[in-house]
Parts: sequence; C-alpha cells; structure tokens
Amino acid sequence: MLRKNLIASGIIERPTIRLTPWLTVELDRVGYPLHTNGCHNRLMQTYAIESVLRIWAPSEDGIWRREAAFPCRTDYLYHDDILFIPRGFDDEDGYLLFIFQRSGDGVWSETQRLNFNDLYNLPDSEIDTPPSLECITEITLSPDHRSLACRTAKNTVALLGLGIDGKWQHRGRCQYAQKEQFSHDGHHVALSWGGSVFIMSKNDDGLWVNNGEISLDSEPDKMEFSPDNRHFVTYFTDAGEDSDSAPIELDLFFVIVAGLGRQGRWTEKLRIDKVPERQSRYFTLLTKFSPDGRHLVVGTSTDFEVWTLNNNKWALSRRGATEFSPNRGYGPLDDHSVAEFISNFEFILCGAKEASLWTQTPSGSWSSSLVFPYGDNTLPVASPDGNTIFNQNQSASAELWSRRDGWEKLTIDYPVEHAKFNNDSSLLAMSCDNRLIIFKKSISGCWHEKCQLKIDGEIYSYSFSQCGRTVNFHYRRGTRSFMSLWRITQDNN
Repeated sequence: MLRKNLIASGIIERPTIRLTPWLTVELDRVGYPLHTNGCHNRLMQTYAIESVLRIWAPSEDGIWRREAAFPCRTDYLYHDDILFIPRGFDDEDGYLLFIFQRSGDGVWSETQRLNFNDLYNLPDSEIDTPPSLECITEITLSPDHRSLACRTAKNTVALLGLGIDGKWQHRGRCQYAQKEQFSHDGHHVALSWGGSVFIMSKNDDGLWVNNGEISLDSEPDKMEFSPDNRHFVTYFTDAGEDSDSAPIELDLFFVIVAGLGRQGRWTEKLRIDKVPERQSRYFTLLTKFSPDGRHLVVGTSTDFEVWTLNNNKWALSRRGATEFSPNRGYGPLDDHSVAEFISNFEFILCGAKEASLWTQTPSGSWSSSLVFPYGDNTLPVASPDGNTIFNQNQSASAELWSRRDGWEKLTIDYPVEHAKFNNDSSLLAMSCDNRLIIFKKSISGCWHEKCQLKIDGEIYSYSFSQCGRTVNFHYRRGTRSFMSLWRITQDNN
C-alpha cells in the first residue's frame, strides 16, 4: 500500500517495463506484407502465387494458430471481425464482393455475396458494361463503419449501408469518381471526377443523395472534411496544360473551402487565390483544420496564413509572410511539409529543414514560440495529447520537449531513425541502430528510458497496438524479412 501511495504521489516511478516475445513470422518472399489489425490480435497475409488470404489469431493459451484461409486475388478490407474481399479480374461467377464475419469463438463464415445488381441497383437498360467483365478495384469504409464505398474498374462507385438486420445493402451510387473521402461522422462523402467534386449526404432513411458540387477546373489533389463535419477543403497542385477543355490559368492556383448551409446543401464559402512567383504547372500547397474546425492553415512554398471562422464567416487571423526566413522561426515549405494541430490553438508547421510551434494569442493573432531544426531522418512528432514533441535535430542527437510549467527539453544523446507514441501518450518507441528503445512518461510528466531491444536485423517499420500493450515491427536479415510481435509487460521486481 505504501508503494502504491508513493507511485500515486509521484515520489517514485512505476515499475520498469520490458518487452517479451509473442510471435515471430518469416514473411513470404513472393507474397504481400503481413499485416496486423489495430489491436494486434489478428495477423493477415495474402500469398501471390496461391491467391490465398490466411488469418492467424492467438488462442486462450496464447499460442498463435491459423484461424482461416480464403481465396483472395486482390486487396481486401478488414475491420472489427468483418472481412470484405472483392473478386479478382479473372473470376466469372457473377459476384463482385464477398463478406465474411468472425464469431466470438473464432469461426469465420460467409454472410453475404453481392453481384452487380446488388451493388448498383440499376435496371438492365442502364447497364453499359456486362457485369461479368466488371470488378471492384477500391473499397473504402466510412469512419462510423456503417457505410461502404465500392469503386469499380470503370470508376463507378456504389455506396452500401449496414441495415438493421446486419446485412450490407445498396444505398446510393455515383456514376463516375476517381477518388472518394468520407466525413468524420460518416454522413457525407466527397467524390472527385475531372475538375469537379460532388458531395453526397446520407438522409434519414440511410440513402445517399447529391448535396452539392464544387468546380476546381483540375483534378483535386486533396479533399478533406473538417473534424466538426461542417466544412470541406479541396485544392489541386497540378494545373495541367492550358487548353479549351481545361482552361486553368497557370499563374493562378486556389484553395476552396465549402460549407454546409442551413438548407443542408454544400456550397463554396471561400476561395483563397494563390499566385506563384513564376508561371508553373506545379505548385506547393498544404492545408490543415484545427480539431474544432474553427481554424484553417493554408501554406505555400513561400508563405502561410491562418483563417479563422467567426460568426459563420472565414477571416484571416494571420496573413502570409512575404517570404520564409529561418531568422523569424520558419523555413520554406516543400511537397513533404505538413501542418499538425496539437490543440485547438496550437499547431506545428514543418518546413523543408525546420519546424516551428505556433500559438494563438489572447488577441487572436499567431506567434511562434518554439523552433525545431531537424535532420533528414524524421519530421518532428507530437504526442496525441499534444504535451510532448519529439525532434531529431541536425546533430547526432534528438530531443523531447515536454509541456509542464512551460516547455522543457530532454536531450537524447544518440541519433534516432524513427519515433512513435502510443495512443494514450504514455509510451514512446524509437528505433536506433537496429534497436527498439522504449521511453515511458512518469506521473510527474518526465520521460525516462525504460528498456532496449536489440534486433538481429534492420528495422524498417513498427507500431503500437491501439491498446498500447503490444508492439510489432518488421525487419530484414539479409534477403529474408520477418515480422515480430512483442508484449509490453511491467517488471515488478
């Protein structure tokens, strides 16, 4: 009891953590990579030669066993014990999509198979492609997991909905679309075709209806809904060549912000014109909404600005600088630059060689409070709660910035190749010289190294599970590739 009280008060730290091996699998050299689902309790791999998808899962005794195998010639979609498998180009059984479900005791069974008419609900007179020649090339699941967009090789999109009986049913369609993007609540979907973006919304009956059109004159490179699902931003960075069929002026690029009006329709609310320094077909642009959807960062290769929503109208709260300058705390942007909000009033702007933290002042303006010069290995990474920022600086070391009474820096005296936080921001995993190093944040908010794991090979990717109790990584040893799954346990000794 005394130890628990000391831990709770922050006088002593929690027990040291350690990594214990759970599973290591050699990857099929001719197959696709082995994937884990978000909780790391299911392993899946498609084999190119056999055209088979195999699924493994741990049993009650903790031993991994093969749970199921399905014919699969193309990409699949898995979520929450539901598996969607489109048919391949060579299949001629008349079905385009197969759906499987896993029961609580680990038994997989087919629950649905859908043909062309099931997906599109079209009369024969409107079918311009023989269904036997059609196939699905892209499947997108909405964030609320109740809608499914299925795009075929002919770029037609079928929208399915999950019914009360648990079956997936036709709920709408779009004749042509090259890409699609759902809103965060799953009630709207943007579909692009050519130089237009069509927005469809789901009505009270669960049917998808056309609800607005935005004209860009060129194929959009980005489509994004705001986190509050009330606004939408889109832009293009490749204007193409001027022609009668695509009359875009090469000296003018623009960002369009659309909004959901009182009548329930999406319309253009703001067009932000951007003129390059010299005439060019390509242009650097980036945008990012704040978590509450009230701020929008718009950046180019030469400046950036912040727009703020007040009384349902967008207004500039930070005007773009004439040019970037390291002396003023920010460097030029390029195609790899990003903006990331860590709260509703703070964002990190990553330029070509340095990043800066911008904070909104009580007066509504924005000022830079921290500057992070970084090397070529990794961009600065913020924890999900926004209270820690990892940065690999330009020397052979890294640093952790923690928000306590202001920002405090912890120097890490070795080069770090990659860094990732777990979902609750309590753990940080870093790869360095074929080692995986785990840091843990104490109750007082300080970070301490807790364990190191030496890998007999070259680490090229890793991730925490959603629950944060496991970590997996892929590594190479010569010409062979492996995936290893490790449990995170506490050493109470």
